[in-house]
Amino acid sequence: KISSVFLKRNENIRILRKNALKFDLSSEIAIDVIGSIRNFESDLWNSFLGENDSPFLEYDWIHSLEESGCVNEKTGWKPLHLQISSKEGEKLAVVPLYLKGHSM
Repeated sequence: KISSVFLKRNENIRILRKNALKFDLSSEIAIDVIGSIRNFESDLWNSFLGENDSPFLEYDWIHSLEESGCVNEKTGWKPLHLQISSKEGEKLAVVPLYLKGHSM
């Protein structure tokens, strides 16, 4: 079971937020694997979306898929969302992610 991963690199990475956010990876970041969208605050999740991002990335949409049972391990779509944070705990990014466990 992966709970978090720490990375240390000497390069920069660009992530899409409301505007393109650039942060330095010369210090440690934490990547937490989170098994359900309900473990995120909706305002935090949605703060990473831009005006032109798909509505299918919004917290309420993903939450409704999980709560209705459309996406879960039994249906072959296990939620494994990522949260990327600085060493100090600042939230830098979120990533909707599913482990596909049925037809390959």
